[in-house]
Amino acid sequence: MSEGTAAAVDVKVEGSYNLVAVAGSTVSQTFNGFTPDQLMGLMKEAGANQKDQLDQLSKKLDISQEALRGFFSILRASDVPDDKLRLTLSEIAQRHLDMQRRLSALDPDDPEVRALIEQARALLAHANSAAQYQQADDLLGEAEAADVKELHAAEELAREASESVSRKRRSAAATRAERGELSNQQLDWMQAAQHFQAAAKLVESVGFEASARYQWLYATALYRQGDEKGDNLALAQAIDVFRQLLVEQGKQPDKTDWVTTQNSLSIALQRLGDRDGRTDRLTNAADACRAALTVLTPEKNPAAWAMTQNHLGSALFSLGESELGTERLEEAVAAYREALKVQTREAAPEGWGWAKSNLASVLRELGSREVGTERLEDSVAAYGEVLEVVDRNSDPLGWAAVDNNLGNALYALGVRETGTKRLEEAKTEYEEAAKEYTRERVPLLWAMVQNNLGNVLETLAEVEGNSKRTVDALAMYDEALKERTRDRVPLDWATTQNNMGNARMQLAKFEESKEMMGLAIAAYQDALKERIQEKVPLDWALTINNLGVALEWLGERAEGTTELDAAVKAYERSLEERTKERVPLDWAITKNNQAKALLALGLRQEGTDGLMTAVKVCEETLQVRTREKTPRDWASTQNNMGYALMVIGSREKGCDSLQKSVDALKSALLERTRERGAMQWATSQMNMGNALGMWGDRVRDLDLLKRAKEAFESARAGFQEAGQTENDAMLAARLGALGSIIAALEAKADPAAE
Repeated sequence: MSEGTAAAVDVKVEGSYNLVAVAGSTVSQTFNGFTPDQLMGLMKEAGANQKDQLDQLSKKLDISQEALRGFFSILRASDVPDDKLRLTLSEIAQRHLDMQRRLSALDPDDPEVRALIEQARALLAHANSAAQYQQADDLLGEAEAADVKELHAAEELAREASESVSRKRRSAAATRAERGELSNQQLDWMQAAQHFQAAAKLVESVGFEASARYQWLYATALYRQGDEKGDNLALAQAIDVFRQLLVEQGKQPDKTDWVTTQNSLSIALQRLGDRDGRTDRLTNAADACRAALTVLTPEKNPAAWAMTQNHLGSALFSLGESELGTERLEEAVAAYREALKVQTREAAPEGWGWAKSNLASVLRELGSREVGTERLEDSVAAYGEVLEVVDRNSDPLGWAAVDNNLGNALYALGVRETGTKRLEEAKTEYEEAAKEYTRERVPLLWAMVQNNLGNVLETLAEVEGNSKRTVDALAMYDEALKERTRDRVPLDWATTQNNMGNARMQLAKFEESKEMMGLAIAAYQDALKERIQEKVPLDWALTINNLGVALEWLGERAEGTTELDAAVKAYERSLEERTKERVPLDWAITKNNQAKALLALGLRQEGTDGLMTAVKVCEETLQVRTREKTPRDWASTQNNMGYALMVIGSREKGCDSLQKSVDALKSALLERTRERGAMQWATSQMNMGNALGMWGDRVRDLDLLKRAKEAFESARAGFQEAGQTENDAMLAARLGALGSIIAALEAKADPAAE
């Protein structure tokens, strides 16, 4: 029997989320002397029993106890994750103090407006409920309305009153903006955006200088809504506003604000491009960073320059993942290395950590496309360095991101090596990351880790011949699809559908189930609804390859050659994108599968022409699949070539092909040991028994026949160890026949024997 299981189905593992260093995002272990647990207790209870602690914390924050209770109400109502509690509380408190200062500084002309603002400020100083926040908002609304009323009256005055109109517009806009800050404080980003937009319109006629800040706040609030709430429409709106800002900011002599907006635009474009798969957004994100870098220099603006290089690398990485060549990925490497020249581990450990992690991710992607493993090893080492500086307790989500990506790098190495050591290590890293990436906290990242766990379980099932692992993998994919919906994240949905097809195909092979294989084909067809050749050529080619494997399996069990012919065509289509020059390892996977399909067709044809074509394709595949670089895949192709040569030998009169078959199978068994995988070892042992048996019978060689018997006995033991019984009857018959031939030859060699 031939098989291509070791690489017939390939899996894309993703999770290299491009992390961006954000200034000021370091989270300490304590918050103003309070541990995380103490802070959680205060937030949940905040009753009379905690009066002393509340008093202590409110004094340190320079706010009233009532205001502190109000902050805790906001946190509870917004379901802020535990790991972000301290940072969000600090942000709300700072916004509160800033607002108090701004309200105190407002000096409207109208005593009534001044009184309303003062009432709002006094109320906010002790507000502890949503009702009181609303009351404060109503007061500010009255103040704004009074200003607007006077504004309208002022507009009716003669031209000499224009200065008064401008002042009223600025005053009304400032008051409306404070309402936006109040919404920000309550984490209501969309409401904040509406307030800032209104403030900008109030001073639109005054000039760009008066409205620019409010426009930027408007766009930033939209981005927060889109990023944190999964609102893609809000992200698109933020992009439009950032672009409008850039037109006017580009005309100003001071380019500081222009650079800031270019970076903000790049982040928003990349976030939306990663979600909807539009490469034009990612290209524009990279262009925005390049534009900013025409103004920044590492000498004058080191922090901003390094941050922009990091953003540029992330945009290029996202582009490179979906492209055929590696040019963009190499450019991403260069950008990250530039950032690391400024963000050193000693001077800026946090910034260094994220830039290093991003560099490790792109090295992993490059390594997955190359024959060698040097870049993959570098990626594993880099992730290990980052984990030395990212603290799990203070930054659990950041730590989980790095740990998940370490799992990806280990997995990429594990699929190339014999044995399961790296795969088990990858599984451990994913399981640890999943402890922080919970569904409640970060649903899409939780789904990503479930998908990755499914991948490694499926590969372990293949190596071990263990169908229980496959069932576990299917359960992981089912979990991932609860959050990875087609409407929400179409490309991620398609990735998991592809992987679901892989696991169903694997289970179909274990159970000899045509029905399950039909379900696998259905999953691949679903994946191809989003994996379109023009949009994501490599992902498209991967799924077309896997569809070919499923069709080939059905064809081997069907009369005629319809399915086998369709499989060969699928492999040819896949090779349109999977070229030897672009992605040599992926090319070798599909070539190996093509050889297997040609072998199946050759078995149904007379003569040896089709079988010889299969052998030729195997030889081409081995130009890339070497024992040094990809030992497991090398052994798989050697096994398949050995089987094809054995069948050719059975149709020829001589023994040359049978001898070549034995040599190829010997090579396969150098890596396919019983300890590394009983199922694959047994398969090659069975093929070896067939080749040695035919050769020995043809030349009546007792030694060859005894070696064939040993190989069949090993195969039977290996299949039993793997829990496979389908070959028991055939092996028993072969052993019986060999025993008779050996006995007859021994009797002939010893005339004295009876």
